[in-house]
Amino acid sequence: MTEVDLIHEWLEKASHDLNTAKVVAELLPDYDDTIAFHCQQAIEKLFKAYLIYLNVEFKPVHDLGYLLTNWLQSQLFRLILPWLILMRMQDKPVSQPVREVFPLFLIIRQR
Repeated sequence: MTEVDLIHEWLEKASHDLNTAKVVAELLPDYDDTIAFHCQQAIEKLFKAYLIYLNVEFKPVHDLGYLLTNWLQSQLFRLILPWLILMRMQDKPVSQPVREVFPLFLIIRQR
């Protein structure tokens, strides 16, 4: 199965969960726990599809916090990497934007 196929599969499953939540909300509006469960499942599957799209590796877990952390780390690295390269290539003092990004690097390092 290709990455594109896998992404489409996750998106289709997410769509099924969202549609299930919608149907339950319309027919059984007091079933908040079931509606919330299917919404959570849809978000989880959307995250997995997006992580695959970004080529970010993740464990096969049912943990939104873990998936969100992986996504945030990938985004922070994309933000920080150009600054780190720029700092190494220049003989100038560290600029203010780099000083603003540095705390993000420390957060990533702790993970």
